[in-house]
Amino acid sequence: MSGYFDDIRFANVARNRECTLPMAPFRNDAQVSLELLRQGRLRFIVNGRQQVIEAPVVFWNVPRKTYQYEIFTGETHDHSWTDFTGPRAARIGHALDRISPRCYLPIRKPLEFGQIFDEMVSVYRQNDLLSTFRIVVGVERLLGLLYEELLIPERTDLTRSSFIVLAREISGKPFGEWDFPTRAAEMHMSYTNFRRLFRKVTGSSPHEYLLTCRMRWASRELLRRDVQVKQIADECGFDDVSSFSRLFKKKLGVPPSHYAGLPRMRSAESA
Repeated sequence: MSGYFDDIRFANVARNRECTLPMAPFRNDAQVSLELLRQGRLRFIVNGRQQVIEAPVVFWNVPRKTYQYEIFTGETHDHSWTDFTGPRAARIGHALDRISPRCYLPIRKPLEFGQIFDEMVSVYRQNDLLSTFRIVVGVERLLGLLYEELLIPERTDLTRSSFIVLAREISGKPFGEWDFPTRAAEMHMSYTNFRRLFRKVTGSSPHEYLLTCRMRWASRELLRRDVQVKQIADECGFDDVSSFSRLFKKKLGVPPSHYAGLPRMRSAESA
């Protein structure tokens, strides 16, 4: 039975909770790496093509490609990985390449992936050759989870509807108490995944969408009431009217004074 697991050899299984170092370009024609980014983001360059990946994400290196990692300045990462070679590694590398030629896949079950990696790290540190098969099984479980991720639709109609309803709630109550991490937990997803899907539905992150809704409210009030910009800024919670004006123009494309003058113009015309 032990021979079944002899077609794969592990060079490393590790976790670095505060990874801060970039990697120079590298190429390995024999080794496969399967990696989990639990926290943070990095520039992941594959064959010269730069892409930014953000946790939670699984990414990998397979033979015959050139890779490079670039860490964003001042950011740290929680990063787990395993490097392996052998005939089974070659088959796994081929399977990973079919999953995504970009060599990464955003995931919805980071806790399950993390638990498997932690179990593999624990076994590897024991340096017990008789238990190596547990690491092999761990890699196969990781592959199984990746295929499950592919089978789950990127955005089901139900998920899309949930975010549309949430966006309408925010628009209706832009000054309500919005705890987006709690909302994410209620929807049984990580906040990173919640933010990513919210952006896909609305075009903005939850926080940016909330700010836009507040500026839209301010524009309506400036049109409806004959008030100074400073008063609306105060009602929006801004002590500094210039900060309010900059945000207003960024979100709506014109300064608040554009709206503030319209009620007075209409009053003058009617007189």
